[in-house]
Amino acid sequence: MALSRICEERERSVGEPVRVASIPGGQYSRRVAEEAARAGIRYLFTSEPVARTWSVDGCLLFGRYTVQRWTSAPAVARLARGERLPRMSQYAIWNLKKGLKMLGGDAYLKIRQAVLEGRARSS
Repeated sequence: MALSRICEERERSVGEPVRVASIPGGQYSRRVAEEAARAGIRYLFTSEPVARTWSVDGCLLFGRYTVQRWTSAPAVARLARGERLPRMSQYAIWNLKKGLKMLGGDAYLKIRQAVLEGRARSS
């Protein structure tokens, strides 16, 4: 389903324009940002662990760092303080996973889901 159609459905549902969106699972690409801008999205959150913002066709993009339920409070505090090592670590791991996603395709997604489900049960 096209992003513009999804936005239209959400707008009907909430009764006002949808201007903010998030791209799950590291699926960001410039083409996705261009499509989001055409659909009227003005603020788009990616899964890329970067502190900078950038713009694509009038849509402002934000990276974000990952905090999950098993992330310790001290680790979250280090990210929030902007410490370089935890941010660089997430960036390196994210780029490694990006390569694995490209190589593994659907198999990567199935393995990822199994790992996340196992972590959720143990926490």
